[in-house]
Amino acid sequence: MEEQRRYPRKSLFYHLKVLDPKTKHQIGHLSNLSENGCQMVIDHPIKENVNLRLTIENVLSIEGGKTMAFAARCKWCRPQKESSQSSYDAGVEFRHLPAKVKQFVQDYC
Repeated sequence: MEEQRRYPRKSLFYHLKVLDPKTKHQIGHLSNLSENGCQMVIDHPIKENVNLRLTIENVLSIEGGKTMAFAARCKWCRPQKESSQSSYDAGVEFRHLPAKVKQFVQDYC
């Protein structure tokens, strides 16, 4: 598979929880991050090109909030090869990040 990424990825030192913004239940975690998107490990597959609303746990309590919400689009999703559980890797592209989330991503990357 040819690399199509425009921004380098950074692996995370800790896993940020990805939550469903409606139910607040964890659906997975971020495994790496770039200025343009992220890779998530999730419990259920997501269709490609689907627009998503996601929330990540704000472990650093940026601006006092406990979570950071953002919009994204699923670019790809596939079963994890090395997992004994049914989990999936999904690559998402950020869409219209709020200022505090954008700053968090830029500071990390």
